[in-house]
Parts: sequence; structure tokens; C-alpha cells
Amino acid sequence: MFSAGACWDGERRGRKMDQTPARGGSGSSAGWRGGNVLSEAMVRRWRVNVRVKLMGLLKGKSPPGGSVELPQGATIAQALEVLDIPADSVQVLMVNGTLQLDRGYRLADNDELTILAPVGGG
Repeated sequence: MFSAGACWDGERRGRKMDQTPARGGSGSSAGWRGGNVLSEAMVRRWRVNVRVKLMGLLKGKSPPGGSVELPQGATIAQALEVLDIPADSVQVLMVNGTLQLDRGYRLADNDELTILAPVGGG
């Protein structure tokens, strides 16, 4: 399960990617210094920001700021999971104003996902 703001590999922010020996170091632990730490910009590269428009009864589940951060390559189905919207609560899905029937469609950065709930009446 994905969570809003989670990185694809479980929040790598701040983890050291490698260790490099200090000048003149022999490879012993005394000769090692901290490696490169991932910058926020690098971590953001692995995420996509998707604007979300919820209509009808789903409007109350709108995320703060009207968008969610998802792992790069996330699908519409995964976005619905993050938003805690059951599949049977969705009647129409649109990405950037175009009807999308495939819940396996991969979302890209700055996409707009519009979700409409089933409508009843008579």
C-alpha cells in the first residue's frame, strides 16, 4: 500500500548512498567519512505530484492542498488507495480532462485526476 508523501522505496530521504574514503585513508573505519546524502530535490525526482478533483459524495475526501504525492509510475488504482476511495465508489475517472477507463494507467507529474462518484436519482 502506498501512502501520501511516501517515496517508492520507503522514504530514502537523508539516507547515505555511499561511503567514500577520506584522503589518505587506508580503508579502516577511522579513514572513512560520511557519503553523499540524498537531497530533497533528488528524492522529489522519484515522486509525482497529482492534482485531485473529487466530485459529489467524494468531495469530503479531498486531500489537503488538492494534490497528492505518489511514487513515480503510480497508477490510478494506487491513487484511489492512497485517497482511501473504494473502487465501487467511483463512476467516472478523468486524467487531464480525458475519460480514462484503465485504472492501471500510470500517472505523470502534474496530471489532474478527476473522480466522480456514482449518481442516483429518478
